[in-house]
Amino acid sequence: MGAPIRLHRLLQGAKDDGTRERLRKGAARLMDLLGMGKQYKVMGVTSGEKQGQVYPFGV
Repeated sequence: MGAPIRLHRLLQGAKDDGTRERLRKGAARLMDLLGMGKQYKVMGVTSGEKQGQVYPFGV
């Protein structure tokens, strides 16, 4: 999924230690098997431009 690479880039661009810590905690929650990493296997990302229902949430 490329999350470790993306996290690394975000950490490099973070302006303060608080932001870096929030990024690390959020990434750990998403990827850690004790967190959401075991519960959720798919993550969707959109551009925000397209409006309408997303299957299966709009059913």
